[in-house]
Amino acid sequence: MGTLLDALVAAHKASKLCFDRVAIFVSDEFVCDDMLLPLTQHTFFWHRLFKHVNVRRENVYILDGSVEDWAGECGRFEAAIKASGGLDLVVTESGPSGEIARNAPG
Repeated sequence: MGTLLDALVAAHKASKLCFDRVAIFVSDEFVCDDMLLPLTQHTFFWHRLFKHVNVRRENVYILDGSVEDWAGECGRFEAAIKASGGLDLVVTESGPSGEIARNAPG
């Protein structure tokens, strides 16, 4: 069984879904120095979704886990959401141990 991301890519490739006017906000990220590490959400979403669809790079917002000023980063992220007109659809996930939106226990 495929994932939601697989279904989105397949729909785009079948010309049933267009991303060129979509703003995407990824609200979870690991804290690390290099956002291109394989474990980051940045890398995951670029490899699994964004490079396969026609989303505009300037319309992709991912928290930057390499910053020192988390309050400033969250403020930047929230300002981008507000500037885009807000969120029309929110997609979260639940993991095998019951975590929601990667709010992992422990």
